[in-house]
Amino acid sequence: DFLKITPCDPQTDPVSAVRRITGYEFINENLMRQAFTRRAFAVQYGIDGCSEELEFLGDAVLGMIVTKEIVKQLMTVDTVCPEAPFRAVRLGYDEGVLSKIRSSFISKEYLACRAEKLGLDKYILYGSGEEPTESSREDMMEALIGAVTIDSNWDWNAIETVIDNMIRMQLNDPDRYLKKTYFETFNAWHQRHFGQMPNY
Repeated sequence: DFLKITPCDPQTDPVSAVRRITGYEFINENLMRQAFTRRAFAVQYGIDGCSEELEFLGDAVLGMIVTKEIVKQLMTVDTVCPEAPFRAVRLGYDEGVLSKIRSSFISKEYLACRAEKLGLDKYILYGSGEEPTESSREDMMEALIGAVTIDSNWDWNAIETVIDNMIRMQLNDPDRYLKKTYFETFNAWHQRHFGQMPNY
């Protein structure tokens, strides 16, 4: 069957490992392989296609699912205030704070860290001379989400399950995002006193 990849060694079979980690069984395992294939590897070995198109899709899908989870946990429709019924459940969770929360779960650093923790990064197919980086691990995570999206034919339940298994989004302490960093404090001070953002 051309949709399946023949396992080499059941103990080290990447398909089984990815299935175990994500909780998803690919119909077309070649989509999964494409998610791990760097452009340099594809060019070097004359393979059609790499992870880049899947990264584009996975990035957008991940952002939407993370946003949905934030809305579910931190926003509400308030029937008491009909003029502006959609609001944060607590004071202070404005657009800036909500964006900061979302960024923390879709950032390069967080996704790269999750890739390492799950052991998914060891299946990335690099070209000769290419070094593993945070960016390559982030790309793979996004591409894998994109691959699941296509393979499942946009089955949102399957996609959400995979993202939950991969990202482990927890909002146990959202108040920590209310604290401003020194960088944000300085920017605000500079804006107030000089009417513009500082030049870095």
